[in-house]
Amino acid sequence: MQSETVIVTGSTSGIGLELSRLLVSGGQKVLGIGRRPCPEDFLKNPLYEHLTLDFCSRDWPIRLDEFFEAKFCNNDISGFVHCSGSVVLKNIVDSSDSDLTSQVSINLTSVLLILKRVLPLMCDRGGKVVLLGSRGRRFPFANGAAYCASKAGLHAINDCLALEMKNEKKLLGTTIIEFGTVQTGFGGVESDGQQISARGAASRILKLLDTEELEDFDQRVIEIVPSVKRRLDG
Repeated sequence: MQSETVIVTGSTSGIGLELSRLLVSGGQKVLGIGRRPCPEDFLKNPLYEHLTLDFCSRDWPIRLDEFFEAKFCNNDISGFVHCSGSVVLKNIVDSSDSDLTSQVSINLTSVLLILKRVLPLMCDRGGKVVLLGSRGRRFPFANGAAYCASKAGLHAINDCLALEMKNEKKLLGTTIIEFGTVQTGFGGVESDGQQISARGAASRILKLLDTEELEDFDQRVIEIVPSVKRRLDG
């Protein structure tokens, strides 16, 4: 059993839930954070602890501070994976204020506020930060302004964090993974056989977390899309 904890946001559905399952099945302690209650899979599992937080609420950073103060000391956290995400497919004019701000809060601002709290608790011998990006940051689409902008912002966070860790000579790896469409129903996209499964996406993240050597800064973005064979077979 691993003594340190991996934090997974968005742990109640989709890729975050599948990743939490894989980590726990391998004997890894997990702190799952999500806006929904603890998944039934983990209700009696001692390796999994759940924290229900809504990244659009005002008090969630305070609640996170209180939780960390009660549960963690230095070097207790070995990884942070941000799987939480939100998309509202509307043009800018027709979007409500909350439609726009909620996507930025969940996809982007929450990462900064969690990193501020997590980094001092991460293992000195080398922790891992993995952020779920989107190809939308390079290929923006109509009705996705807030989503695409927030995903582009993750790249700035990732690059700045990598440079900070280099300057401070800390052994922490930070990587963005951009998946093609995944079978999660995210954004109202119907699941089909040509998409990457949520389990498959989670397995790729797990492989990255299990890699002993840190990812090189120049290879900080990993893009994974369905293969040509998958598309032809479909």
